[in-house]
Amino acid sequence: MSQRNLDIGFATFGDEMMPARGTTIGLDPNAAPDLPESEQFPDVIQLAGLAENLPIRSSSLDRVTSSNTVGTFADFEESIEEIVRVLRPGGVARIKTDTDSDTNLSEMREILNGLPIDFKIRTSIPDPDDNEVKDFIIILRKRGI
Repeated sequence: MSQRNLDIGFATFGDEMMPARGTTIGLDPNAAPDLPESEQFPDVIQLAGLAENLPIRSSSLDRVTSSNTVGTFADFEESIEEIVRVLRPGGVARIKTDTDSDTNLSEMREILNGLPIDFKIRTSIPDPDDNEVKDFIIILRKRGI
């Protein structure tokens, strides 16, 4: 069976984090067949929707990616719950965000700890002199067989 992928915010950031194989759905609130991404990525199925209410069947995806879109989520907790809902057991999500997000790192950890997932958060500190976290990546795997 082919891998099924979802890229949240696809029309904004294109293929920055897109998986390289299988079927990919590009989700964006403004998705439309006449956007430039349709020509640039003809194999991507574009779908209009929001991370808080994914128009996708439960446990149907192998991978979810999202790059720098957490700040556009109306509700971080609902969005993460939806991502976990659509992942099959063993499915993986990779969510990259910057520190401008409304949800801080400790709030994210608290939300993630309450879900049936294993996760890790990687931080990026590009300038060691200021020791300020510039962005972080949440990698989560849905538990189950």
